[in-house]
Amino acid sequence: MAISVPRVFSRPWQTTFAWCVSLFFALAPALNAQSTAGVPSCASTHKEVERLWCDGSRAFIEETPAGYQKAVTAYSRALALEKTKRVLGRNAWLILIDNLGIAYGITGDLRKSRETLEYGLTVEPKYPMFFYNLACGAAEGGDRARTLELLKKAFALRANVIPSEQMPEPSTDDSFQRFMNDPQFVAAVKALPRA
Repeated sequence: MAISVPRVFSRPWQTTFAWCVSLFFALAPALNAQSTAGVPSCASTHKEVERLWCDGSRAFIEETPAGYQKAVTAYSRALALEKTKRVLGRNAWLILIDNLGIAYGITGDLRKSRETLEYGLTVEPKYPMFFYNLACGAAEGGDRARTLELLKKAFALRANVIPSEQMPEPSTDDSFQRFMNDPQFVAAVKALPRA
């Protein structure tokens, strides 16, 4: 399933994660307890960090430039609070870092995107989506070697995704399209472990 977005905002992070977050919110009631563990109940939370997480998530799934900017504002405030005192459960925290990194990337701040995702790795060094999103940023910057290095790390850690989450397919991801005419890159992507 693909989402339609203005071409200027058509980033792999948006294609992959906006869809995943939208799907998560749509399916959350049906997901198992392990998948939703630690995710705030947006209808009833009174904790500021959880409210900011919910506000950021709602803005993120708007899939508009203004929505991503609102997501950056809410998520960055939530992250600042989380750095002083951890409140969010693990899954919500991973979504916070993922979505903030993605929103920074979509709004054009690749430096902040990279910093956010690298911070995420200092806390959760085996979470593959941080490596995957860093690969997207490296590809956006034209660094093929770094892109492949990060993709290999991401797929080596693929078993560590959030329950019910799946690794994206790099060969169909917009960020990597600049390299899809490169036979070595294509072969390396095909060789990534999937199962």
